[in-house]
Amino acid sequence: MQIFSIILLLLLCISGCSSFSGSCEPTWMDSTERVVGIGFGPENYAPEQRRPMAERASKISAISTLMYRVYELPYHAGKVKEYLPTGWTPTNFVVEEIRHSDDGSCHTTISLALTNVWEILKKQKQ
Repeated sequence: MQIFSIILLLLLCISGCSSFSGSCEPTWMDSTERVVGIGFGPENYAPEQRRPMAERASKISAISTLMYRVYELPYHAGKVKEYLPTGWTPTNFVVEEIRHSDDGSCHTTISLALTNVWEILKKQKQ
């Protein structure tokens, strides 16, 4: 009986399931990933041009960071990146805050409900 339990536990670990219920939903499924991107405009431009450029740079930085964080989430025996479609980028994120500083930098906070990622992964399995 002990050997059967150990084999079952090993199979669950290999498959990525964390319960005996047959549901292999990841623990992060109902979470929200929140990141901040920082950007600067080029100094050789006029201030009115630097501000939107800094904002765009901070948004690109935030999206890049968000992608990295999502890619590194655990899923089955590996990472989410291995199971997402090639070229996936988050499109349904929420811009929570855009803050410009006196030093010319811009900080953009974005978030993504990870249920969106889970839905993509479930479709990939089908």
